[in-house]
Amino acid sequence: MAYSQEFHVFHNKSSVDLYPVQFGRESCKSLQAFGPTTVNGYLFHYILEGNGTFYLNEENHATQLSAGQGFLIPPHTICSYQADLNTPWTYA
Repeated sequence: MAYSQEFHVFHNKSSVDLYPVQFGRESCKSLQAFGPTTVNGYLFHYILEGNGTFYLNEENHATQLSAGQGFLIPPHTICSYQADLNTPWTYA
């Protein structure tokens, strides 16, 4: 599968406590990685297909994930994630 990426940013914040800032979809290349990093708000990824690994905090607590699962990154939490070698994930 070829790498692809699509994101949309919301510029109109409302007065509710929870609102989307952006959404998108990414089809990753084999072993494509992101992080270690932190985010300012909550970030949720839902895995549409494929596999990958999510690493939480500096202890490198690794969780293997696959299609139908997701992961939530809280604000100011060090984490990273990486697509699988053979079946890289697509997430939204």
